[in-house]
Amino acid sequence: MHTASNLKRLAPREAEALTYRSRGLSNKEASEAMQCSVANVINLLAECFYKLHPQ
Repeated sequence: MHTASNLKRLAPREAEALTYRSRGLSNKEASEAMQCSVANVINLLAECFYKLHPQ
């Protein structure tokens, strides 16, 4: 079982990417809003999922 103590904090840009996606924006739309590449958004989201679901 995971507890809050073993979860890592999200970086501000990771949280921003996750917020845009949770609002229904596509990766492309999120990248435009964040002024970065789609690949960067994908990487930020991957890091979010890794941090929020540790093995």
